Amino acid sequence: MKKIITILLLVSIIFLDSKSVYAITNQEKQLFYKTVEAEVTGAGYESKLRVANVILNRVNSPKFPNTVGKVIKQKGQFSCIADGRMSKAVPTDSAKQAVDDALEGRWVISSKVLFFNEIGCDSYASRNKVLWGKDKVHEFYYE
Repeated sequence: MKKIITILLLVSIIFLDSKSVYAITNQEKQLFYKTVEAEVTGAGYESKLRVANVILNRVNSPKFPNTVGKVIKQKGQFSCIADGRMSKAVPTDSAKQAVDDALEGRWVISSKVLFFNEIGCDSYASRNKVLWGKDKVHEFYYE
């Protein structure tokens, strides 16, 4: 019986530590939906998925807080909070799908990408980080 419990515990730890499983509250999920929508309003699913991936990459990074809510609320990190877009955002189905897919482990960027900004924006990342790639809306940067 002890061996079975030990094996189950080890399997649980491995499963919970994998990239595709995140402990997230419903409140954090709603915040995640709104953040992705506000940051990428009008863009397609793939752009929204990339932004969701960056947020989860930060959760996984020792350089950032370890929960979705804390990453999103960290001061100065998301322009949609600073400029008020987030308070008005109504998540679309594509934003919700992008977040849900990211939480289930769908990745379309490197796990080392921790920053993004609008194309052409003069930012800390654009001045100090290595460009990973860009889409129609954002440029994405390695840590």
